Amino acid sequence: MNILIVDDEAPIRIGIEKRIRKYGYAVENIYQASYARQAIDILERTRIDLVFADINMPFMSGLDFIERYKGSDTAFVIVSGYDEFSYAQRAIELGVERYLLKPINPKEFQSIMDEMMKRYQLKNGKEEYGAAAGQILACIREHIADAGFSLTICAESLSMSESSLGKILKKDVGIGFSDLLNQCRIERATQLIGKNDGKIRSASLASECGFSSQQYFSVVFRKVTGMTPRQYKDKMMKTDEA
Repeated sequence: MNILIVDDEAPIRIGIEKRIRKYGYAVENIYQASYARQAIDILERTRIDLVFADINMPFMSGLDFIERYKGSDTAFVIVSGYDEFSYAQRAIELGVERYLLKPINPKEFQSIMDEMMKRYQLKNGKEEYGAAAGQILACIREHIADAGFSLTICAESLSMSESSLGKILKKDVGIGFSDLLNQCRIERATQLIGKNDGKIRSASLASECGFSSQQYFSVVFRKVTGMTPRQYKDKMMKTDEA
């Protein structure tokens, strides 16, 4: 997912990016623009999946900026200090996904990001990997906390043979079932670490992410992220203090 943050206040832009990084969302790039013209330039040359846009900006309002892309594949979230019905009404007419008020509430922000990521993942799985691989990915995420989840169970739930499922993943995703399952589980673990400000026990992480062994969880976590769970937690806590 590529994200663009448009706001003439640098602390707001930096704060939103920090939250996204801190909570461990699987994003490719995060771009920033201080006003609409800069944002338009970025959108013209880069695929952007989600935009956080302020309403009150110089030269062109956030709503006028969003109107240019009405009906596009880009999702928009308004970030504004104005809680006025007229703004909210026009935002709805333009197809804005959510309306987030300043100062930003952390739990509300997480809720919005969770929703946007879920939509993106479902859409991305179907478009980038094909419908069958998208179904497999969705099935894995649905059973992410189930330690007993396996290739056999996934294949049965999707009415596929195990060999067909494996071939689909190798062809469309480039990795096997076990590696994809572990990647999804560690992605979930990093999100939980971020949402809990690093203050969550590894045993709890292992359990909530479908690992029956804390030791194996730690081994897989390091393989995927390049850090131990403890190192990753410390990094998130330092980010929060910055």
